[in-house]
Amino acid sequence: MKEIIVGNKAIVNTDIMSILYEIRSQLTNGKLADIKLRGGNISVTCPYHSNGKEKHASCYINLINDDVPYGYYYCFTCGSKGSFSEFVAECFDISKTSAEQWLLSHYDYVLLEDINNLYIPKFEVKKVDEPKFLDESILENFQPY
Repeated sequence: MKEIIVGNKAIVNTDIMSILYEIRSQLTNGKLADIKLRGGNISVTCPYHSNGKEKHASCYINLINDDVPYGYYYCFTCGSKGSFSEFVAECFDISKTSAEQWLLSHYDYVLLEDINNLYIPKFEVKKVDEPKFLDESILENFQPY
């Protein structure tokens, strides 16, 4: 499972489908009526147009394309696109900052600051002594007859 980056501060360790089902269970506005895994990505009803109540899911959330950030969404009908935090914000009709706070308060996460401060061992370079060679006089004793 890939991680969902929330803002520039944390990584949420929960899969997106679980988060979407949780969001839908808390919504009273009818948004996210359709959530399906299609072709490795998630298709959902777009929260931006038709007041979030379109008939056919036209919005996709990226799970597999490495060229696009994980969790990035795009609607093929209205053209809206953005981060997963922005998607959550639109579902709840709240600000992006509030959506990020909601994600961090509901799911396990790791602060990016903590990841950047992980202990990295320092390796010492030891000087190796020059190889020792046998004295030629010793070697002469072993010459073939």
